Amino acid sequence: MFLKALLIAIAVVAPMVWLLVVRFVPRNWESRRADALVLRLWLYAPIWVSLLVVVSAMSPAIVTGLVFGAEYCSMNAHHHHLCVWHAPSHSHRSTALLIPLLVALPSLVLVSATGRRIWRERRLVRTLLQTSRPHESDASIRVLDQVEPIALTVGWTEPKILVSSGLIQGLGPESFNAILAHERAHARRRDALLAALDRFAASILPEKTSRPLLKRLHLLRELACDSEAARDAHPVHVAKALTEVARMRGLELQTLGTIGPRVRSLLDGPEEGHSHAVPVALALPCFAILGAWPVHNAIELLLSILLH
Repeated sequence: MFLKALLIAIAVVAPMVWLLVVRFVPRNWESRRADALVLRLWLYAPIWVSLLVVVSAMSPAIVTGLVFGAEYCSMNAHHHHLCVWHAPSHSHRSTALLIPLLVALPSLVLVSATGRRIWRERRLVRTLLQTSRPHESDASIRVLDQVEPIALTVGWTEPKILVSSGLIQGLGPESFNAILAHERAHARRRDALLAALDRFAASILPEKTSRPLLKRLHLLRELACDSEAARDAHPVHVAKALTEVARMRGLELQTLGTIGPRVRSLLDGPEEGHSHAVPVALALPCFAILGAWPVHNAIELLLSILLH
């Protein structure tokens, strides 16, 4: 019965959190100095905020039992409370389990669709790896016999760098090493895995909400890898390599989307900013503690209405 009440509580909270995220998430991230942590907090908010609210709602019963040796909900034993010490009162409304089902099904459908797309991409990657050959200098670098300039890092657990023969032939050693340094940074950071997780989280949000977040996260990943590459090669050499690859693709620098900001960041230096990790780490426990009792009572009231 406790698990039933817990599932229904999450199902009740999650849609409200989803609506708040869709309503209040900032749209224009290009003009904001937000780090990846802030972006991911918004992107994953329907998941982590829902869990935080429910855990916060359970905390009065847990704290009261552990600290004071008493049951917080002993005075309210005849309704569906969120207590781990004894089961909630029985409900004859078996249809109440439809609530978490109705909430979970649309999310599962959206996540499954994204999973199928990512799975097809992984099959393509496996094909590319099978048809490539090891680079003479490093077995973790695979060479594709393609004229198009290709440089990408693939693989979630054991990242591999894929480059094309056209890229190798079209770049000088200095620029090619700068591109390799950038891709090695992607491999060290496990960016392929992070990007897949971000896409799964984004799948449950409307595209107009998730697209700016994913676009900005992609740019921040590229900027971070450019910065790491610039520590191995001079920033000017990395910027030169990016522009050379752009010209090989027949594109103008002004129309490349992320290339322009990346080149400017390398030449002018990254924008100054502050990490939000510490404020967020302090704010979340405070929110959970301050909101525990009102959230607990509000969710119990909703459960009682739904189940009795």
